[in-house]
Amino acid sequence: MEHCQFRHPFTCIIAGPTRSGKTEFVKKLIKNKDRLIDKPIGKILWCYGIKTASIPFRLRNTQIQFFNGLPSELEMDKINPDLIIVDDLMTELNNSVQLLNMFTKEAHHKNRSIICLLQNFFHKGGILRSLSLNAHYLILMKNPRDQSQIYPLARQLCPKNPKRFIEVYENATAEPYSYIRIDVTPQTPDYLRYQTRIKKAKVRKAVLDDKCNDCLYNAIHEITFNAVRNKIPLNSNKIRQLRKSKNLILRTSKKVKGKKLRKQLVSQSGGYLHILIPTVAAIIGSLVKDGVFRKS
Repeated sequence: MEHCQFRHPFTCIIAGPTRSGKTEFVKKLIKNKDRLIDKPIGKILWCYGIKTASIPFRLRNTQIQFFNGLPSELEMDKINPDLIIVDDLMTELNNSVQLLNMFTKEAHHKNRSIICLLQNFFHKGGILRSLSLNAHYLILMKNPRDQSQIYPLARQLCPKNPKRFIEVYENATAEPYSYIRIDVTPQTPDYLRYQTRIKKAKVRKAVLDDKCNDCLYNAIHEITFNAVRNKIPLNSNKIRQLRKSKNLILRTSKKVKGKKLRKQLVSQSGGYLHILIPTVAAIIGSLVKDGVFRKS
C-alpha cells in the first residue's frame, strides 16, 4: 500500500478531456485521503474558473474552501491549506509566476500539496513545461479523441523504448473513465512507477485482511503460476518479465505452509505482480466483492 499512496507534500498534474473523470478522481481522493495520502490532510482549497455542477461544493466531512480563481500569496498564507486543487485554470494562469512558485518552491517549503487539473497535458506556451518537470505524479485519463500527446511523453519517460509506455497506457486506459498514474518520486521502485485503479484500495485491504482464508492466496498463486506456464495469454515482453520471478512464484506456492510467504505475492515484494494487475484485479476483485473468500 505504501507505494500506492501520495506522499505529502506532493505536486500532481491530472490531464484529460472534459468529462473524462478528472474531477471525480479528485473527489474520491479527498473522500479517501486518510488512506490514499500518507500524512494527515486538514484544510483543502479548491480553486476554480467556472462554477459547474461537477465541483463538489457540498462535499461532506472535509475542511474544504472554494475560491474563484487563484488567491494572492497573502490570501493563500492566511488560508494556509494542506492541499490545493487548481481546477482547469491554465488559460487564466498560463503565465502565472505565482502558480510556478507554488509548484517549484512553496509545495516543499510550506508543506502544501498541489493538484492541477488540465484538459491538455501539452498546453502550448507559458509555464506548463516547468510544472510538468516538477510534478511528482502525472495522471493521464483515457482520451480516445486525441492520443497524440502520449507519444512525446513516452519519448521522455522511456527514450530507449517509447512503445513500452504506449502499451502500458493503452492497457491501463482500456475501460471508460480509466487512467494511468505515473509516479516519478525518487522513493518509488521502477517497476511500480506506472499504476492504475489505486482508488480501489478496499480490494487490497480485503486481500490482506485476516478474515480472508488461504483460498484467496492460493487463487492469486494459481493465476500467476498459470501465466508463467503460458496458460494465460500474455505478449512476449510480459512473459520475459514474469519468468524472471518464476522461482519466487514457486516458493509462494500453495504447497508452502504459512500465510506470510504467500502474502509476499499480494504485497508485490517480488516485483512482478504488477504485470498481472488487470487480470488479477478483475478476477480477485469480483470474488472478494461477492464474499467468495470470506470465512463463514
